[in-house]
Amino acid sequence: MRPHMTSADADTAIEVANKIAPLLAGLPALVQSAVIADLTGRWLAGWPPDLRDIAFKEHTALILRMVDINEEIAFGEAGHPGGRH
Repeated sequence: MRPHMTSADADTAIEVANKIAPLLAGLPALVQSAVIADLTGRWLAGWPPDLRDIAFKEHTALILRMVDINEEIAFGEAGHPGGRH
């Protein structure tokens, strides 16, 4: 299921995410969540129905792998002020 992501693909993904992030900055968390949910729904609709569950699970796993990286970027090595998971 996991297609191979090239380093050019990763660079493009980071570039696009960096363009989107300022649009979300400062918005209430519920609004940010709704935007991300809408975009995820649009992305998932592009998958054949029989592959959507697999695509969603793989995507969720990717998100969870990125949490620690983004937590360190946002809060430094000490992590979130509320403590680590």
